[in-house]
Amino acid sequence: MSIKIFIDAGHGGIDSGATNGTRLEKDDNLKMAIAVGDRLVSNGFKVEYSRTDDRFISLQDRVKMANDSKADLFLSFHRNAYIRNSANGVEFWINTGAPRNTIEWANTICTSVVGTYAQSQRGIKNGNLYVCKNTNMPAVLLEIGFITNDADNLIFDNYFSRYADSITSAISLKFGVAERRTTYEVKLGKVTTIQEAKQMLEKIQKAGLTGEIKESEKVIVNG
Repeated sequence: MSIKIFIDAGHGGIDSGATNGTRLEKDDNLKMAIAVGDRLVSNGFKVEYSRTDDRFISLQDRVKMANDSKADLFLSFHRNAYIRNSANGVEFWINTGAPRNTIEWANTICTSVVGTYAQSQRGIKNGNLYVCKNTNMPAVLLEIGFITNDADNLIFDNYFSRYADSITSAISLKFGVAERRTTYEVKLGKVTTIQEAKQMLEKIQKAGLTGEIKESEKVIVNG
């Protein structure tokens, strides 16, 4: 398959991006960029990155790398920030006056990500962001929650794999590519009462995971 995605992890190196204590936006951006890239490669896409480690790259160089790659889609990963830590939710940016194809891409990705989970859906924004304005292919900048909001950070961490899956699914669906996904089943143990089982299931669900209760019998021989 010759479909190529260019993935840009925002900020890097001396440019930490937004911060919340010791948490740096550049680190979250890179982690999500690589996770999505790995999934796309597993689905047969070609992927190129602006960076795969902690280094500074100018906006001009990011755009040049993307345009030189002749990619079919440009994604730039970011975390949002605001002076008031109550601001929350996910939003997506495209260039002002972007063509219909780019708008459709933003809608497809937004719908998939919001379907995973978000405190709020802030929608698709139009602006003159350098990387969206100057790339030659459809370009979407993703703000995956506010790093300045502790609840959004918890969601980012707990739903990280689901977010990466949802972005990959959106891209695969729009390109008409079959999705391959590895899943793992984890067994947490057995309890002896239905009440304990329900309590364990509730904890799993609060962590953003899925689970189910299955009955099993054990024969005890006395004497």
